[in-house]
Amino acid sequence: MDIFLDRIAIVGSGILIAGLLAYFLTRGRGRHLRKALAAMAAIVGCIWGLLAWERVLMFRYGVDTLTQEPLLGLDVGFYLFTLPLLDSLFPPALIITITCLLAVSLLRERDGLVEVNTHFLVPHSRLLVPGISLALAILLAYGQMLGVFHLLYSKLGVVMGPA
Repeated sequence: MDIFLDRIAIVGSGILIAGLLAYFLTRGRGRHLRKALAAMAAIVGCIWGLLAWERVLMFRYGVDTLTQEPLLGLDVGFYLFTLPLLDSLFPPALIITITCLLAVSLLRERDGLVEVNTHFLVPHSRLLVPGISLALAILLAYGQMLGVFHLLYSKLGVVMGPA
């Protein structure tokens, strides 16, 4: 029964965090467009929660292995329990951020109707597109940062040289 409650909490957290991310990224846009993007992000968060609940539990109940890898000095438990969770957060955040950037750039809301921009109009908030672009740049930097850890860890087992 506890695992079932943990699953519900993880899926609910994924829905809430993803929906709030999209809602925050699209501030300054129309009410209906903002709610539609938040609902789309909530669906992505739900899918993430259903697929990654085991990784969250591994992170939550992970232990230190008391063995450090020699290059970065991190505990091996980081590669076993934390890195899989950090890896699972990247794709849904990327999907949400790119979708919000495209929606804010290509769609507008007028009189409660969402329509395609026939020509580019500057949003009411001039920092909206640069703000989402900054969030995308930070997210891509996060993905590159994770790549450093994958140079030291291979899913193929023990390897000699670059994996």
